[in-house]
Amino acid sequence: MIVKLHLIKNVYGGSIKLVSGAKALRYSLRHKEGFLALVNDVNGEIRNSYRLMQLNKICLKYEIALIYSDKLTYNNGWLSGFFDACGDLNIQLGPQVIPGRIRSSREDTSEERLMDNKPQLIVSLAHKDYNLVVIYKDIFGGNINADHNGRYVWSINSLEAKYQVLNFLEYIKKHTLRSCRHKRFFLVPNFFYLEDLNAAHAPLHSKLSKAWSIFNNKFNRYIHTTSVSYQALDKYNHSRYLIVWGSFMGSGVGSGRLTREVAEMYMFTNYQFSVVVGILLSDGWVIMCKGAVNPRLGFKQSLDKSSYVWDVFLTLSPFCQSLPNYLLNKRNKNTYHSFNFFTRSLPCLKELYSLFYCENKKVIPANIYNLLSPVALAHWIQGDGQRKRSGLVICTDSYTLQDVVRLVNVLIIRYNLICTLIETNPGQYRIYIWQRSMGDLIRIVLPHFNKSMLYKLNYVS
Repeated sequence: MIVKLHLIKNVYGGSIKLVSGAKALRYSLRHKEGFLALVNDVNGEIRNSYRLMQLNKICLKYEIALIYSDKLTYNNGWLSGFFDACGDLNIQLGPQVIPGRIRSSREDTSEERLMDNKPQLIVSLAHKDYNLVVIYKDIFGGNINADHNGRYVWSINSLEAKYQVLNFLEYIKKHTLRSCRHKRFFLVPNFFYLEDLNAAHAPLHSKLSKAWSIFNNKFNRYIHTTSVSYQALDKYNHSRYLIVWGSFMGSGVGSGRLTREVAEMYMFTNYQFSVVVGILLSDGWVIMCKGAVNPRLGFKQSLDKSSYVWDVFLTLSPFCQSLPNYLLNKRNKNTYHSFNFFTRSLPCLKELYSLFYCENKKVIPANIYNLLSPVALAHWIQGDGQRKRSGLVICTDSYTLQDVVRLVNVLIIRYNLICTLIETNPGQYRIYIWQRSMGDLIRIVLPHFNKSMLYKLNYVS
């Protein structure tokens, strides 16, 4: 959501502030020039009757002709924007059959009961204005019901009409969502593939069961303002299983200060550690603040790479206390927009600080051969990689010649890539990966690449 607010702010101006006493943001626009530009842009696109009355008053005040909206069709992107605000996509899993249980003769064994056990994908939208909700039924099909809050709820599900869900998915591909919901829609094909294999009810610890678990983790990866979701806590309230601390960590955004004992328990998983190694090789840094006992990690990228920043942030969000920040810098009469975020100051970062820094200068660790995993390599390239003709250049200007040679040796010996050194300026060196090795490189790093960064590999998904 913060990304969308900043995009609006960049166009019309205004300010974004935290709401006092709530975990929310408020965008406000006060200057007349930006306000009138916004009014002219939304004029003719407002369909909410209450908002239309407000817009009419503004148009009368500034002598602007009020434009009424046209009838919506399948090719109109307004439906996507409204769904982004009021819609949702969820998976509902029916009651499972307990393995090894003897079924009673009175139990229903019909096809209807088997259907009840299948997971179903539910696309829904809720709003109090029936005229807005019924548009979705007219265009995409489905049903409309009223809930206990007085809202009208439109829904389609994969059990009753799979083609309707797929049709809506095709619409979303054409008119992309802007919130984190778009990640769920891109997982819909995976859901249908696993559903056909009956992975949701596969035996525990089987490959299908693990595949379904991995899919669920990806599907439920939202930005939470609490460290653990209440639904997840309720699920385990009555469980007697032992859970390793740290294996069930949600986002730390909005949570308070940590005690020393709790801070010492924070540890990176293997995947998170590899991500940190990759961003430290590129644009990440570890800093020891004045008077601090433990260091903290920072990461910064330009605004056009915000999707990648959010991807890294979601991976490291358990170690962060706040959301990424939008920065506006002016240098040599040029304006630069960027995003950055910081983790907490944690003991687990001391090891990385000692590995990557010598006398406050970034260096390449002696054990980089073991540290540069495929995940780390992917994030290093996403940060410092540049497409050059049909090959790839990795910018290593800030490292010494000995450090760059050490990195080249890892690429050649561990990954069997053909590399050479390029001296761009006196004392500054870059790594060039030849075209004939790009196929091998893509196979190694592609599973760990953000879609917005695939251009660096000259690869189209």
